[in-house]
Amino acid sequence: MVNRLVVENLSAGYGAVSVLRGVSLEVCEGELVALLGTNGNGKSTLLNAILGLVRPTAGSVRLEWDGEVTELAGSPAEKIVERGIALVPEGRRLFPHLTVEENLTLGGCGRRARHNLRRNMEFVFSAFPLLHERRHQPAGTMSGGQQQLLAIARALMTEPRIVLIDEPSVGLAPVAVDRVLSTVRELQAHRGLTVLMAEQSIVQAIAIAGRSYLLTHGRIAREFDREHAASSSEEISSALLGGVS
Repeated sequence: MVNRLVVENLSAGYGAVSVLRGVSLEVCEGELVALLGTNGNGKSTLLNAILGLVRPTAGSVRLEWDGEVTELAGSPAEKIVERGIALVPEGRRLFPHLTVEENLTLGGCGRRARHNLRRNMEFVFSAFPLLHERRHQPAGTMSGGQQQLLAIARALMTEPRIVLIDEPSVGLAPVAVDRVLSTVRELQAHRGLTVLMAEQSIVQAIAIAGRSYLLTHGRIAREFDREHAASSSEEISSALLGGVS
């Protein structure tokens, strides 16, 4: 059995407002998969539904890993995190008055990873040398790009099987966006990280993702791999402009 996260016919929303309608996708171990689309099309809702922060109204979210199949839909977020799903939220949501090291420690103190806190700290400091250099610096005094790297490193402190990254480029200067997305790509390529990344910087996300899903109006409009992105450019543009229902 291939290790993977499977979302099947998932619908979710907020109260009477339906946001996601029959969404299906999968992320296999070691993949970097991009979830593309403009604001308001349901990318954040989908990530939050996977993590249990939004309760699905229909469909399935399954973790198929190490020969076990676990239904995640309907489980509380803390149980899903214990299963190895981590979220890097939009806007980072760090503790600005705490140091880099203190933010990382808080990320690694959950039940799944707390016994390996020192080992995980050594791992993220080796992956992010800048954070080691600034480990005693308050997080709120760092640049936006540095804070985004810290938010990703904090998620890694949970020993995740899969990392969900929500809009890592929001609020960053173009040079910082390049650095953050390059770091995500390097973690996936050289350290085996499995990533589902929601991103509205379409061109940059396509360039680093092995596969991409295009989400429009709460539905998957297109799926394509990096090699076929150029030939699908007209369809991608049409879907972004609302040409696909």
